[in-house]
Amino acid sequence: MIKHVCAGLIALFFAALSLQAENKVVKLPRVVATNTASVEIKQIELSDTATVLDMGAWYRPHYWIRISKDTYLRGDDGKKYPVRFGSGIKLDTEFWMPDSGTASFKLHFPALPKSVKSFDFIESDCEDCFKIYGVSLQGDTPVSVPEDYRSAETGKPEALPEPRIEGGNVTVVGKLLEYQPFYDLKPMFRIPELWRGSFAEHPVTVNEDGSFTATFEVASATQVALVIGTMNRMTMNLFVCPGDTLYAAVNLPELTRRNSHLRKDAPTLGQLCYFRGKMAAINNEMTTRFPTLPKMPEGQEFMLDIAGMSPNQYKAYCLEKERAIEEAVQSDATLSEACRTLYLNNIRLNCIDMLNMLQPMLAEALITRDKISWEDAYAKVRTNLPDVSYFDYLKTLPVLNDPQAIFSLSYPQNVLYSRYLPIDPSEGKTMFRRLLESGKVEAADVPVLEKYDAMQKENQKLDEEAARNLAQKYMEVLQEISNADRSFILDNIIKPNLSEGKGYYFDLLDVMTYAGKLQDFMPFTESDKEAVRNIRIPYFVNKLEEMNNQLLVTIEENKKKSGYTVNEVGEVSNEDLFYSMVSKFKGKVVLVDFWATWCGPCRMAMKQMLPMKEQLKDKDIIYLFIAGENSPKQTWENMIPDIHGEHYRVTDEQWNFLSQKFAIEGVPTYILLDKEGAIAQKYTGFPGVDTMKNRLFELCK
Repeated sequence: MIKHVCAGLIALFFAALSLQAENKVVKLPRVVATNTASVEIKQIELSDTATVLDMGAWYRPHYWIRISKDTYLRGDDGKKYPVRFGSGIKLDTEFWMPDSGTASFKLHFPALPKSVKSFDFIESDCEDCFKIYGVSLQGDTPVSVPEDYRSAETGKPEALPEPRIEGGNVTVVGKLLEYQPFYDLKPMFRIPELWRGSFAEHPVTVNEDGSFTATFEVASATQVALVIGTMNRMTMNLFVCPGDTLYAAVNLPELTRRNSHLRKDAPTLGQLCYFRGKMAAINNEMTTRFPTLPKMPEGQEFMLDIAGMSPNQYKAYCLEKERAIEEAVQSDATLSEACRTLYLNNIRLNCIDMLNMLQPMLAEALITRDKISWEDAYAKVRTNLPDVSYFDYLKTLPVLNDPQAIFSLSYPQNVLYSRYLPIDPSEGKTMFRRLLESGKVEAADVPVLEKYDAMQKENQKLDEEAARNLAQKYMEVLQEISNADRSFILDNIIKPNLSEGKGYYFDLLDVMTYAGKLQDFMPFTESDKEAVRNIRIPYFVNKLEEMNNQLLVTIEENKKKSGYTVNEVGEVSNEDLFYSMVSKFKGKVVLVDFWATWCGPCRMAMKQMLPMKEQLKDKDIIYLFIAGENSPKQTWENMIPDIHGEHYRVTDEQWNFLSQKFAIEGVPTYILLDKEGAIAQKYTGFPGVDTMKNRLFELCK
């Protein structure tokens, strides 16, 4: 009690000294770089006795942030100045965000010497902690641009190249202006992979002076994204061509300003990026002009606009906004034709994506306006599906099958996601009715399916856990139904609106189908190989054959790998099932991971936890993975050698029992057992590496 009182008096004493001293105030300080979009510095109060940071916070309402007691300022004199206390926030304690998603608090530090001109804000040295680099006490000083970039003549933007898919390497020779070696920014290039419908990530190694050279493959001339930062990923798009070298000097302070909540409307700190070499002019125009051009609506105002709309009202709203942007951009005589084409294709793809996301958009709008749950919002919009005529925007905005669409960064994912349009080919039949009509359900499940079908028609609340268990049991049947729905969409919507099945779009659909099989660890059959050889674009044929050959090598290498163990459950009752799997690990902490081979988030979480497992390798931790029969056996066997730990593949009946016992609502689900074998924690969905690592570390003590 006395300690708390003394601490409070000390805090008041320092606060009083701060007020009494003559302060210098730096408002909205210039920042070189940051790893977070959650906290920013509003102003700095400098006195002879203290340095006080007035902080702003932005985060999801009713979620928390935390400021570590180990926070410090690192001055440009090389010294550390540890935090003393917080005002409006308690250090090392959850700070819960209000309804607005914004908040303010102050952090008090020792006085900085007058010789210090800048500092770094370091919220502890942990990997995921907030860091704000190069906070200036001298105002908005200009960025020093290298002479060879300053004098470069970019000239008139080049014409766009022919949209050909042939592949080749691109080299970007760059420099991060005002970079320091201790900045933990982890830059990378995000590169569209046309054949996968996704992106490749190419890490960038930055030298101490901020220079770097990155060489990577692209399928065609295209936009790629340079991503800088970890938790706060600041992004700028570049246009590159196979076989070319692009030179780029990135203005880190300006990139940070543009991504700031507080300073985004402040005067610029120079160009975002300075270019030279081939394609310099088009990149200069892109980075200079694109941010000034009108964009499709977003944010809270957009959500309030569309809340309660019908599908056709929403469609008319989006198309009206897109047409207004088209008119403005088409009439802008200062734009080159190359940049006009790139920008409008980006906008058209964005609009199509918004229209394809009809249900999630309208549900999110109801949540924003009415403050209701996701379940209630989705229940209101899911029955109001459009008919086939809704999708004539694919003809109005024919960008999906425009050859120049391959120049857009988002195009591969636009193609991939267009296979899942918001339409119900079953004409209102529930999932349960469609399962019944498949003729592939067990007799014992028919009464339950009939009951759930009737309940869903009446909008009655279902036993969600039991419904999920049924879905998992009949995953293969549901996949067949999904494939039939995709065929309906292709034949009745996509083809009639997009050139009757001819063009790059349809080539990509075929390619992505075969790439998907390989990504699921399913090597090509002889019939697959024959079909792939008939694909009309040689680059895609080569890519798929390379992927298949690499998968075969991986599978053979996996047979020789150690670090994973396949376990058999044996003859055991359901009641004793879980105990039999974990009992031999008593005395150790156990992380139980319920997953599936087809679950993308499961696999992503496993990848993210690899560094954590290395950091905790000296701890007594067992990683135990449980999958069900809805993970195909061959795929499961091919995957698990790269997933170090103990593995079980249980029957449908056993999976259903475990799901009921532990209230597993979906995968991934994690259960943490302490050294006595008791359940210490459960996470539905991946909670993040830092949360998982800290909890495991606590259990190991």
